[in-house]
Amino acid sequence: MTKVFSMKISIIIPTFNGKDFLRECLGSVYRLNFPSYEVILVDNNSIDGSVDLVKKEFPQVKIIALNKNYGFARAVNEGIKLAASDRRQGTGENHYIALLNNDTRVDRNWLEELARAAEKNPEVSVFASNILSWDGEKIDSQGMKFFWKGKAEQINQNKRFDPNSKLQNPRSIFGACAAAALYKKDIFQKIGFFDEDFFAYLEDVDFSFRAQLAGGKCLFIPSAIVYHQGGATRKRMGNFKARMDAKNWTFLIIKNYPARYLSEYFFQIFVERLRNFNGLIKQTPLSQLPKSAFQTYGEVLIKLPKMIAKRGKIQKLRKVRNDYLDSIISLNP
Repeated sequence: MTKVFSMKISIIIPTFNGKDFLRECLGSVYRLNFPSYEVILVDNNSIDGSVDLVKKEFPQVKIIALNKNYGFARAVNEGIKLAASDRRQGTGENHYIALLNNDTRVDRNWLEELARAAEKNPEVSVFASNILSWDGEKIDSQGMKFFWKGKAEQINQNKRFDPNSKLQNPRSIFGACAAAALYKKDIFQKIGFFDEDFFAYLEDVDFSFRAQLAGGKCLFIPSAIVYHQGGATRKRMGNFKARMDAKNWTFLIIKNYPARYLSEYFFQIFVERLRNFNGLIKQTPLSQLPKSAFQTYGEVLIKLPKMIAKRGKIQKLRKVRNDYLDSIISLNP
């Protein structure tokens, strides 16, 4: 007998030229062992026929076709807003948003396992999936851990996956990888959406930090299995990720770090930002380095007042004490 769930779930899949992945991703989504959910595809102006494929083979999908590539954050925000605007989906208390990368396939029980965890833990705002490599042999992410020097890591990444481990109990962690995660809708009403100034990369780290500051806990659900091709959508993008990392880490720290930690760990934070700059140097042809550095850090300077304003709002929403932050964030790996 199929369990009846009281919640409503909207699955949001952002995509940009992801036609090669969408058939398998959506096919797995529509084989889920879950009674009712909606799927929203947000397309960042793909030119590979992604939208036409989905319209033809998955006509039940709701499609938002953007007029240019706005990046991950804007895409998922548009999907969340559409889901939230449908009154039939209910209130923030029983409406959940699942984010899913286009280069994934989900286990049949993925959504049911997340939903069961959400029903058992109504005080929790975010639920992290057990994300594996495409062949299921290794772990891609079991949630995120964070370090005060300004570094985040996917938990147990590249370690061999033990199938028995999916039977373990959920555990509290810093945050969820947005490649496959479940969010209570009211967390977006409390702290806002993903930061569109990030464009791509680290939006989920930033969101997790903001959620934790506001008292929004995160649980890792070992039994919620997803398979991920990992980086398939960013191949042949040159130094793009290095530029985004350098910019977005600066934004994240300015916005989220309580004053005590900015002061206490300033040296470690500064050294880690030098590592970001070194990464940019390594990923950029020498002839293009001055332009890339100017664009990256120029945007940081231009948007600094905006980030400081965001910081004021974020710190006002803070509900947790320093001892709690110290329990979920470490200094060094």
